[in-house]
Amino acid sequence: MAELSDRTEQILQWRESLIKLPDYHFFELMRIYLGEVKTPYNKQKLIEELSSFLRKESTKAAVCALLSEKEILVLTAIKQLNEPSQEKLTDLFSSDFSFAELYEMLLNLEERLIIYRHSENKKVFLYLNPLLEESILPYINISRLLPSANAVAPEAPVAFVSSSLLAALYSFCFHELDICKNDGILKKRAEVLLQSVFSSTGSPEAVQSVIYALVNLSLLQQSESRLVPEAQKWEKFAELSEQEQRAYICVASCGHFARSLQALYTKLVLNILAAIPEGGFSKSALTRCVLLLMEKTTGFFFLKRSKLYNALSDNGTSDDEINTLALIENMIRFGLITEKNDVYFANRNSESAAGENQLAINPDYTLTLLPGVPLKDLLPLACFLKIVSYDTVSFYELNRESCYRAFDAGISAETIVQTLNGFSSHGLSQNMLYSINDWFSSYQSIMLYKGYVLKVSKDKASFIETSSSFADLIACKLADGIYLLNIDMREDAAGILKNRGFDYIGTANKKERTVSALPFLSLKADENIFPNSSDFVQPCSDDAEKEKFFSELSQELEKKDFTEEQKEGLLSRIRRKVVLSPVQLRGDSVRFERIEAGGMDFQGKVHIAEHALSSHSMVELVYEDDSAVILGMPVSIEKKEGDAIMKLVVEPDKKSVQYSIGRANSIKRIPGSIFKENGKFS
Repeated sequence: MAELSDRTEQILQWRESLIKLPDYHFFELMRIYLGEVKTPYNKQKLIEELSSFLRKESTKAAVCALLSEKEILVLTAIKQLNEPSQEKLTDLFSSDFSFAELYEMLLNLEERLIIYRHSENKKVFLYLNPLLEESILPYINISRLLPSANAVAPEAPVAFVSSSLLAALYSFCFHELDICKNDGILKKRAEVLLQSVFSSTGSPEAVQSVIYALVNLSLLQQSESRLVPEAQKWEKFAELSEQEQRAYICVASCGHFARSLQALYTKLVLNILAAIPEGGFSKSALTRCVLLLMEKTTGFFFLKRSKLYNALSDNGTSDDEINTLALIENMIRFGLITEKNDVYFANRNSESAAGENQLAINPDYTLTLLPGVPLKDLLPLACFLKIVSYDTVSFYELNRESCYRAFDAGISAETIVQTLNGFSSHGLSQNMLYSINDWFSSYQSIMLYKGYVLKVSKDKASFIETSSSFADLIACKLADGIYLLNIDMREDAAGILKNRGFDYIGTANKKERTVSALPFLSLKADENIFPNSSDFVQPCSDDAEKEKFFSELSQELEKKDFTEEQKEGLLSRIRRKVVLSPVQLRGDSVRFERIEAGGMDFQGKVHIAEHALSSHSMVELVYEDDSAVILGMPVSIEKKEGDAIMKLVVEPDKKSVQYSIGRANSIKRIPGSIFKENGKFS
């Protein structure tokens, strides 16, 4: 019953769209399909007669038989989109049709009653005619919009963003102390060093994009001239699958987004990968796929004429809407999508599982790391191993300085030894063991502290040392009754101590506390992303069948005793596919109106332009032997000696430009309704 109710509502909406037509257009429509309208008339009754005509099986069969592949492509898009509009269709088919071609096709589909316009909240949407939809649906399938290229996928390359790369960047930022300016941009010295360490990638810009993404994900935090890895966030990030990690980084490289939007866009990336067939997509199919999934996954539909598109920057940042073009580029750049011969394939492979002896410890304290080790296992290594050279096989170095960085982070010599032993089947050499322990002893022999010192009496000292509520406040014990507090100047230290049961009066601000990092949402691609797809698609009628239909109607027209103007008008309707039955060949239904002028007919061209201006109709201007076609809405006409200048708001750019009417090869008025006076076979 709900389905019947929805269809009834759609029929009422379609009828309402007819009622709202201006009288001229309404009666022109009725004359085309029902013949001359006689007075007195009733609009509701005329609409019912038109509905009866469309419900005939012969009418529905003729409508479907005359559909072209391009028209079915557009109808499929209208059915797939949540709120189908002319703007969305223009973007979806930007690489398939010119704006003028798509605009004329939509006008023609309206005139043939296959689609109709409906206004909602001052926006105009396009829908399939509910009386014809059931007959058209067998021709509609998502595979028409997103056809497989049926190509052979190349061997999937190693993804640019890998566990090895992320660990190397973690090590780089952890051990390099002076790499960025106050605004977060890398210093020249750091750029040179980064290029040297990651030279094997051949793309220093891509490496910097990954760093930019890590900052946007809060995996790296700027602290003065450093980019400090946030250990807890990295641990949470490492729990994700490699595909999820890459998807998050792909999105974050496009800009900084709120956590909810970051998750939505990451889901979008995973859905794109899931939607690409084994045979790959052409570029246009990939673009369509992204735009459709953008709307399905996030509720947004990226319009190429938006400010975001026009202001495409290196990073494409935005507060809410992602730059779809930048997203596709980064999916290719970071290895989620592979391109070969203009065909795009999804790279769904993960790194090969780590085997034994993935880490080779050399006598000179350099370490060779093979690919395939999960990020969660690499993070502990990156804290005390300094990246020297990143490649498929990466080289790290263990030295006094790298260990001191680890000791600063609270990592003990024992932890370093245990971590390395976990990767070594033979254990560490005595020399390396001695060096690590010696560096730790040296580190502890002289230490520089920064913070607040608490001095207490002997009777309070035992309370401080045995109370669990004070354990996290004590950085270290300096002497009997003297403690270094883990408190900074940005928070009330006195208040903290008082809340812990210690009556202390003084002023100090903020204890540095470790805030538990929120986990990254684990995301999966949706199942059955495009539910309207099926194996069977009704094929279009071939050109021979269409030509036969046109020929039979044309021959029938020749038998009629009509004037030349009437025959010309009816022949134009046949070409535009609005004549579905010989019954529609009525001479009295034709109202001739000139809509086109060209060549040396200057007065005719001016007349067409003035009529378009007064009727708020678009015009099509053709210059330079048909090589330049301009479509737009006239704003004004200024007559000059020997010429007339027309100011147009050009589609789809919406720019105001002036054009010479006299120099145009031809000018055609295109009514801004569902009608068009001339057409061609397609």
